[in-house]
Amino acid sequence: MQRGHAEALMPMVAEALAAASLSVRDVGQIVVTTGPGSFTGVRIGLAAVAGLIAGRPVRVVGVSLFEALRITVADARPDLAARPLLVAVDSRRRDVFFQLYSADGVAEGEAASADPAELAADLPAGCVLAGDGAAAVAAKASETSGVEESGLILPDLAAVLAAIPLDAGVSDSGVLPEPLYIRPPDVTLPGK
Repeated sequence: MQRGHAEALMPMVAEALAAASLSVRDVGQIVVTTGPGSFTGVRIGLAAVAGLIAGRPVRVVGVSLFEALRITVADARPDLAARPLLVAVDSRRRDVFFQLYSADGVAEGEAASADPAELAADLPAGCVLAGDGAAAVAAKASETSGVEESGLILPDLAAVLAAIPLDAGVSDSGVLPEPLYIRPPDVTLPGK
């Protein structure tokens, strides 16, 4: 969604709980995306979780969009599992947010942002690409690099939830995962 996250999120949660014949009190673990994404979108998700866990020892697990897509690729495309993976997310500017994973699924370095052409020039041979920024990076990669798009742009919620142990997360009431911001928010405070 480009707009309306705050208005849509809690009714969606209520609808999902009703479909499962559950109440908020029945929930023992919540998984929340920590980013990257829009500053507002990430904050809305974390604030919603804060409201849902208020005063209760609910386990909260934070999962980055990068990790969610890594899990999705491993689940949906096991034929690509033995190759390095670059998850690239459109930053809505001229660059992409990215995280590189080794062939064994371990994050290499910190999440960052880069111009797609610069990123494509430094990819390991045979790298697989995922995320809504993958096409921009693939378009800049050389034909001899062996780079391949996975075709996966969004995470698969079922695959992500299946990969998270039921005892994962922090159960101290009020403790939330840290948001993953690649750059500071696009706002400035007025001068004096």
